[in-house]
Amino acid sequence: MANPLHVPKMLELVRELDLSALQRLAEGRFHLLVLGEAAQRLAERLSETPGRTGVHPWLSVLEGTMGEGLPFAPPDGVLFVSADTGAPPRAVSEAAARGGVPLLRVCVAAPAEVGADLPRPGETGRALLPELTPEAVRHALAPALLRALPERLHLALARQLPALRPALFRGLIEETARANALYAASSSVVGLVPVLNLPVALADTVVLSKNQLVMTYKLALAAGKTGGAQEVLTEALGVLGGGLLFRQVARGLVGLVPVWGAVPKVAVAYAGTWVIGQAAERWATQGRAPSAAELRPLYQEALARGQRLARSLVPRRRAQKALPAPEAQPDDRAGEEAQPTDPPP
Repeated sequence: MANPLHVPKMLELVRELDLSALQRLAEGRFHLLVLGEAAQRLAERLSETPGRTGVHPWLSVLEGTMGEGLPFAPPDGVLFVSADTGAPPRAVSEAAARGGVPLLRVCVAAPAEVGADLPRPGETGRALLPELTPEAVRHALAPALLRALPERLHLALARQLPALRPALFRGLIEETARANALYAASSSVVGLVPVLNLPVALADTVVLSKNQLVMTYKLALAAGKTGGAQEVLTEALGVLGGGLLFRQVARGLVGLVPVWGAVPKVAVAYAGTWVIGQAAERWATQGRAPSAAELRPLYQEALARGQRLARSLVPRRRAQKALPAPEAQPDDRAGEEAQPTDPPP
């Protein structure tokens, strides 16, 4: 079947999307207050950018203790850092509560104690760091900080603080892949009607592709790219091409004939979107498209996860035929119809 979602068609979808609100959020400002005995070091780690030193101007630092009330106008979030696992000083937690400000407790090199990772009264969340290194900030602090702060700030935070980007990228890609899988699962029952299958499959493909375009634009904004949605996504399509971003979707989802069943449909929706997210992240951060050799293991890994997710979403009676294990080949299944296990070309 010819691919209905070639690049010109995708550019038409781009023109239909109004993503100006995302651009405003990404280019918006925020204010974080960092308190505690290692506040300066923590702020510097959060602010680390290649070729630059110091603390980001939208982070305020106050080492040691504080008096009654916040020393600044209510920030968007407060980080209190120390080497123990106890609750923050009452003045800090009460001031944050009065201002309705999220409070993240950061424990650095604290002793291993039962329940050390559990928030205390007044805390929005906790992050346990074995030491104050860039790796610990990316892997432990960044996810906790994004969970603690409102989602409306996430794009701006990642755009300004590169240490937060990997955590945001992971969450955004997984969220979009799951959303597309859920959509595919919810539309499976209509796909079982042969006379309706083709139009519904085409409509499904458009919906899933729009979600992938929005994800790609968010990844680009978080990575620091500038420009409106049409400009940025046109660049993305030029680098990644329809063969990567959208031919896989057309190949997997337009062919949703009833003999496939719902499980493969959901698994392919998840895997295709997840791989597209990985490709878009590489374009946004490195300016290049991943090679087929790089994509193949990613697709197989995502397909296995999508298969497990599909079985949890789709009632057993509607799972007509399961996808084979990722390592299986069509030749290993004599007498069975081939399933779409190959990664996108």
